[in-house]
Amino acid sequence: MKKFKTNKNEGAVSIIMSIMVLNILFVIGSGIAFLMFQQVKLSRQAGESVAAFYAADAGAEKCLYQIRKGIGTNCDTLGGGSNSDTINATYNISYVSSYNGVDTIISKGTRGEASRALQLSF
Repeated sequence: MKKFKTNKNEGAVSIIMSIMVLNILFVIGSGIAFLMFQQVKLSRQAGESVAAFYAADAGAEKCLYQIRKGIGTNCDTLGGGSNSDTINATYNISYVSSYNGVDTIISKGTRGEASRALQLSF
C-alpha cells in the first residue's frame, strides 16, 4: 500500500480566501445599507419640509384674513402666533406694520426638523 503525503496547509489557503471574500461582501453590503438609510432620511425630511411650508402659508393667510377683516392688531387674536393643525406642524407669525410704508408678514412653519418661512409684503 502506498501512503499519500498530505499537505496540512492546503485547507488554510481556502479558509483565508473564503474569509477575504466574505469581508469584501460585508463591506459592499454595509455600504449599500448606509446609502439606503441616507435616502430614507432625505425622503422623510422632504415630506416634513412640504408640511412646514404649508403651515407657514396657513399662518400667513390667517394673518392676512385678520388684517382685512379688522380683527385684532398684529395678528394677535383668533389664532395669531402659534397653532397646530392636523399634520402636527406649527407656525409662528411676525407682523411688522408700516415699515417704510410697507406692511410685512413673516410666517415661519415648523414640522420635525424642517423649517420654512414666508414673507409677504403689501
